[in-house]
Amino acid sequence: REAAILFGGCMLLAMIGAAIMFPTDSVVAYPFMGGIGLAVGVLNTLLVSSLAEERRVALMLAGVDALSGVANRRTFFDRASQEAERAKRYRRPLAIASFDLDSFKQVNDTFGHAAGDAAIRATATAVAGQLRRLDTLARIGGDVFAVLMPETDPTSAGQVSERLRRAVAATVIAAGEATFSVRATFGVTEFDSERDTIESALARADKALYRGKEEGRDRVVAF
Repeated sequence: REAAILFGGCMLLAMIGAAIMFPTDSVVAYPFMGGIGLAVGVLNTLLVSSLAEERRVALMLAGVDALSGVANRRTFFDRASQEAERAKRYRRPLAIASFDLDSFKQVNDTFGHAAGDAAIRATATAVAGQLRRLDTLARIGGDVFAVLMPETDPTSAGQVSERLRRAVAATVIAAGEATFSVRATFGVTEFDSERDTIESALARADKALYRGKEEGRDRVVAF
């Protein structure tokens, strides 16, 4: 949009400049006008692309996933490490959930990749709206998300994950003229402060997620 506006402005300025410099010679004025407009328009398009890339890098450095708007993988592990240390020191409960969208490839194949991106954004919004401020929702890759839940015991973590699953299923996603919904499978685990690392706990949550896929998808499984 910005590029189109800038290009239109450049063309207008080129027309005015051509009219002033060549008031009677249209054979010279039109090529001159077009050349200037095209050159400046291309430069402005490159500028807009550069600004978009700078924004993407800034979001990444800020710890935000550019597509979903939630935390990225690095931020998740940074916060999880901090919460793990606190859980070990003060013997406090900590739960981790991992989830992804069921049959996500089918969404892309049926509605297109733009619809897949819309599904990821809508899922992130739906889940984030159900979490507390001290929880962390992160997109850690593709359509895979992780949720860090401090001060949450296994029973409560399962209940929270079931609420998140229902929120995802109830979300209507619009992509162009198409509307659709998606489902998600959740794997949940408790962080064991005596034996676990964040990596091992997340791996166990992933294992529970895969069990949920084997059992039919669209469910919560706890290990």
